[in-house]
Amino acid sequence: TTFLELGPDAALTPMIEGILTDDVTVVPSLRRGHDEQRQALTALAKLHVTGITVDWTALLPQAGRAVDLPTYPFQRQRYWQRASTSDGDLGAVGVDAARHPLLGAAVTLAGSDSTVLTGRLSVHSQPWLADHVVGGAILLPGTGFVELALSAGGQVGCDALTELVLEAPLVVPERGGVTVQVLLGAADETGSRPVTVHSRDGGPDQPWTRHATGTVAPATRPPSFDLAAWPPPGAAPVDLTGRYDAQAAAGLAYGPAFQGLRAAWTAGDQVYAEVALPAGDGADDGYRMHPALLDACLQAVGLDTAQVGPVRLPFAFSGVTVTVPDATTVRVRITPAGDGVRLDIADAAGLPVASVDTLTLRELSAAQLAAGRPDPLYRLAWQPAGTVDAPPVRWAAWEDVRDDVPEVVVLRSEPGRDAAAVHRATHRALEHVQTWLADDRYARSTLLVATRGAVAVTDEEAPDLAGAGVWGLVRSAQSEQPGRIVLA
Repeated sequence: TTFLELGPDAALTPMIEGILTDDVTVVPSLRRGHDEQRQALTALAKLHVTGITVDWTALLPQAGRAVDLPTYPFQRQRYWQRASTSDGDLGAVGVDAARHPLLGAAVTLAGSDSTVLTGRLSVHSQPWLADHVVGGAILLPGTGFVELALSAGGQVGCDALTELVLEAPLVVPERGGVTVQVLLGAADETGSRPVTVHSRDGGPDQPWTRHATGTVAPATRPPSFDLAAWPPPGAAPVDLTGRYDAQAAAGLAYGPAFQGLRAAWTAGDQVYAEVALPAGDGADDGYRMHPALLDACLQAVGLDTAQVGPVRLPFAFSGVTVTVPDATTVRVRITPAGDGVRLDIADAAGLPVASVDTLTLRELSAAQLAAGRPDPLYRLAWQPAGTVDAPPVRWAAWEDVRDDVPEVVVLRSEPGRDAAAVHRATHRALEHVQTWLADDRYARSTLLVATRGAVAVTDEEAPDLAGAGVWGLVRSAQSEQPGRIVLA
């Protein structure tokens, strides 16, 4: 029931498969047009997984160690080790390790009390970022800026985020990455420090974009509330079926990493919710509160209304405190607070984990989203040609050239759209080009072949067939005799 075809190509494999159709494995050792080594290894691997014993020691004679792979299909659980964001000896280049999943290095500026923390965001290093898509673009969630500010402040003893205002979205490219900097200014008399978050997509010649500004301060008193009674007595459950699909249709697409809203209830103007970080997305220790988890808490805002409204994203935070880091499952209570809402976040026992005094949401316009996108690598734009001050050039039509050959000789091609016109135009162009190249009188002149409509400028235009034929012919002549002929 198993056949290995030895030969230069898979000539017999399809015949055998066509005759023996029931429970048969046919493996060609080589295939025409394929790399021989890769194809041979592929054949051995296919035999191996179908139950044939392969002597791997003949292929790999060196001493090695066998590693068992999972026996289940790969799903969303990562098996291979993640790339570290802080590899190498940073002290050797004069900076300190930030020891955070989003921030790799920190440096204190000489002559001041300011500190700069830097890191690089990418879908490769932080795969969960790809699950936050707004208007077709991958955005760092607003909770990501909160995490950056809190973690940076924690480096200098400022564990509370007094305020944070988001000014521009941060678009994460699908390939490559974006550099982020968190700048902590000098402390005032109360110990508070200004904080800003900038990003730059590309090399050192690219400009920085400021995304958020705020203030961090030393923590004063921890939040005090009790969510032990759960679900809240008298609260009405909220049906969450289809909510993520409705949000995606409105322009906010949450992938699995951000689909952490598990259950919700309403009681008057308050909303209660259970939120959990999906398995595998909290493996990176070091977060104050994982941005995907805090974002899922924010998703409960507005659940007291029946319908999903326009996409609203975090605009401003005030009074953010995290007392228990690295939480993966929480309870949240949302209460109206002025123009925004207050969030009380507790663990599974109802004890405080974090709190947000005020959160304000705003709609994100298409213009704001476009402003946050990096410029495309390629673009098409019409530029005015202007005029050139140059001395007059002597020129003449081909038919008017006599013994005194001018600097430029113009050969005009007649337009046409049938086969006969194409033949006439190309034969005429060929005859004159051959004469031009063979006659020494033209050695110091330039032949200008002029057509009309031979090249389409817009997608709606249909090129002139005779002119297009002349262009093809003359371009071949140009490649053989560079600098002698010009097409216009």
